[in-house]
Amino acid sequence: MLSYRSTMLDDRPYMRPEEPRFRSSSMQQPWSGWAILLTINIVVFLLQILIDPGSLDTRFEKSIVGQWLAFDSRNISLLLPIQLFTYQFLHGSVLHLLMNGIGLFFVGRALEPAIGRREIIGLYLVSGVVGALFQLGFAVLFPSQFAGPMVGASAGLFGFIGVLARLFPHREMYLLLFFVLPIRMKLHWIFWGSVCHLVLLHW
Repeated sequence: MLSYRSTMLDDRPYMRPEEPRFRSSSMQQPWSGWAILLTINIVVFLLQILIDPGSLDTRFEKSIVGQWLAFDSRNISLLLPIQLFTYQFLHGSVLHLLMNGIGLFFVGRALEPAIGRREIIGLYLVSGVVGALFQLGFAVLFPSQFAGPMVGASAGLFGFIGVLARLFPHREMYLLLFFVLPIRMKLHWIFWGSVCHLVLLHW
């Protein structure tokens, strides 16, 4: 009889042992890969402003960034292995950082769930190296158009767009033309439009 009553009492919701209601704080959750990359770009730019302001104006070639950290296809040195990575987190102006930052935010958020956190960081770095090597190859063939120093997250962002377009070619995304006019386009058109933009930018 007692065992029966005990079973009946245990079945009642208020007699069941409570499950822990707390969850880990959002501050304890690992950062997204795109957020890590965006934060590094912003922090490096702030340091660039404080330590090497000449890298943001006509003194660029004599600045620390211009001489040691940027990738310059006209002046290949023993620092090339380091410059292939450092140039990816440097920028030439606030607008330059803003445009790349917006791209990392929107494209990175769309891509990371499909490939993973570590993979998106690796993709950014590999794309930056490949982009610099392509720049070097074009600089050899067309020195007047492509030779020169290069900084920015554009190559990494271009890699994001390329992989996302490959995975979801018919997915549509909105672009803010001139930061004002929203345009809806399929990803494969965004990718090829980016290719044309990069080529025309140097001609």
